[in-house]
Amino acid sequence: PRATGNIQVKANLQADAAIGLPFDPLTPGTTSNFSTSMTVYDTLGAAHGVQVFFTKTAPGAWTWNAMTDGAGLAGGTPGTLTNIANGTLNFDTQGRLVSETQASNFSPLGAVGPQPLAFNFGDPTGVAPANTGLLGVTQFASPSASTFIGQDGFGSGQLASIRIDPTGNINGVFTNGQTRVLGQVAVAGFSGPDRLERVGGNLYQQTQSSGQPVIGAPGAGGRASIISGSLEQSNVDLAEQFVRLIAAQRAFQANSKTITTADQLLSELIALKR
Repeated sequence: PRATGNIQVKANLQADAAIGLPFDPLTPGTTSNFSTSMTVYDTLGAAHGVQVFFTKTAPGAWTWNAMTDGAGLAGGTPGTLTNIANGTLNFDTQGRLVSETQASNFSPLGAVGPQPLAFNFGDPTGVAPANTGLLGVTQFASPSASTFIGQDGFGSGQLASIRIDPTGNINGVFTNGQTRVLGQVAVAGFSGPDRLERVGGNLYQQTQSSGQPVIGAPGAGGRASIISGSLEQSNVDLAEQFVRLIAAQRAFQANSKTITTADQLLSELIALKR
């Protein structure tokens, strides 16, 4: 598993939303204007459902609070939402994100803690002049809605299947959606491939005339590539082999006829003597 470290949020907060009561962790639903949910993972790979509540405090000013069930936190109370991160968001009169603050205190139960969580709400214009303030959270007059939630953590997984690409990389596909390179198939090239010694089936071994094997990645240095999940077709030309078979059959018949004729001649010779 990989612990979540970075969380990206893209959303719009309604510009004309009402300024209500200050945010209360005990009643987050009634003291916030908008909320969105996500899943974060700790160092053990355990999933924690997190809700982020946004509360408008002044024109262009918002607070946000990320909360999760205390059952998964060290010292938390099961069934009670606990704050694990919070901060502020400020927007200009064009709905662009100007500045933001954040702090986190996520201590998952039985895992490494506190686990830092970095929320990415966009590119505040107050940080760099080139920032647009429109790449993450915005404040326009349209209804509040989240458009993208992403995080870099994932739970533990088991190897489900393997795939081999044309370059020979053996990719393991795991049940948690991750893919990792487990190894690579190598290909050997010879200066005299036609001088290899056949040892049975489709196996060949090097000889003094074939030269030493030059091992490398498939598809590199003139080496052959690999086609995964495919069965090599026979390199026998059926038409040519049928012609040879018929020719051999006719030759056998002709030889048999010769023996039959010789036998008849000998029989006639013996009959004349009698």
